[in-house]
Amino acid sequence: MCGFPERDSGTGGMELDLSISGRHVAVTDAMREHARQRAEKLDYLSPPLMRVRVTLSIEGDRQRAEIVGSVRRKGEVVAKAESHDMYLSIDRAAAKFEKQLGKIEERFKRRRESARTKRSIERGTRPLSASLDRPVQGQPARRPAGGEERT
Repeated sequence: MCGFPERDSGTGGMELDLSISGRHVAVTDAMREHARQRAEKLDYLSPPLMRVRVTLSIEGDRQRAEIVGSVRRKGEVVAKAESHDMYLSIDRAAAKFEKQLGKIEERFKRRRESARTKRSIERGTRPLSASLDRPVQGQPARRPAGGEERT
C-alpha cells in the first residue's frame, strides 16, 4: 500500500485529513488530483467530516474506488464503487458518499429541530410549527369561530 497523507484546508477553519492510496495500482498524479478535488467537495458539503481515506484498486478488469470518512458524532461512513474506468469509479463512490453525508446531515437537522420544539414547549413559548388551536401555558384558550363555546 502506498498512501501519502495530505493536509487540505476545509471549511470552518478545520483541516481535512486526506489520504489517497493504491492497492495493486500506482496512483498517478492525475488520479490523485481527481480524488482530491472530489474529497474537497465532500468536505465543503459536510462540516463534521474530519478524515477521508480514498483507496484505489484494480482486480482484473475491474477498477475500484473506496472512500472511508470519519464523521464527528457518527463514526465511519464507507462508499465503494467499481467500473472499467478509475475516474468513473471515483466519481460514483464520491456520489454515494455524498448521499450518505446528506442523510446524516438531515438526521442532525431533524434532531436539532425536535430539541428546539421540546425546549419551546417546556418554556411555554409557541414553536412556529405548533397548532393555533392549542393554548399556550398561561394564556386563555382561543374561542372557535362563530361565537359558540366548546363544552
